[in-house]
Amino acid sequence: MGFDCSSHLVRFCQQFMCEAAIHGGIDSRHLTLCLEPEAAALYCLQRPMCSIVKFDDSVRKETLHVGQKYILCDLGRGTTDVCTHEVLDDENLREIYRAVSDLSGGNNVDRSFENMFIEIIGAPAWVEFQEKHMDDHLDLMSDFDHKKRSFATVRASSDNETVIRRPNGLIEAAEEFNNTSFSVILSES
Repeated sequence: MGFDCSSHLVRFCQQFMCEAAIHGGIDSRHLTLCLEPEAAALYCLQRPMCSIVKFDDSVRKETLHVGQKYILCDLGRGTTDVCTHEVLDDENLREIYRAVSDLSGGNNVDRSFENMFIEIIGAPAWVEFQEKHMDDHLDLMSDFDHKKRSFATVRASSDNETVIRRPNGLIEAAEEFNNTSFSVILSES
C-alpha cells in the first residue's frame, strides 16, 4: 500500500496554516482556506475589471457580471497556470477550462536569460562571472528581474527597448576566457 506524500504534505500545510491563524487571533468559525487560483478568482469577482467605453470615449470600470467569461493566468516563479471561468448567479464561478501547470514560470525565464549569456560568452566564462563577481551577477539578475516584472506587452511605440546593464565583471570574465574583446564576442554571437 503506497503512501501519498503530496496529499500528506498538503494536509500538514493546511493544518499548520489553520493553527497559525488561530494562534494569531482569527476565530476558526471565520477561517476558510483556499488555493491560490481560487483566491485569485474570488478577487476577480470583487474588483472592477471590465472596461466599459461610452459613446463619448470615457471609460469606466465595472465588476464582472453573470455570463461573462475570463481567463485567469497565474505566472509564478516555477510554473504558469491558466484557467477560464464563467460568472454564474450569486457570485459563483464555473471552471470552463484548467490547463495543467507547465514549467514556463519566472525561474525558467531566468534560466533562459542565463543560457543566452552562456551561449554568447561560454560556460567557463559564465561560471567565472558567477563565482568571482558575485555582486555583479546579483545586480544583473536583479536588474533583469525588475525589467521582467515591469515589462508591458502593449508598448506605446515600436522603438521602445528594454535595456539591461552589462556588468564589468561579466565583460572581464568573457574577455579573459575568450581572449578577445567583448565587442568581438558580441559580434560573433
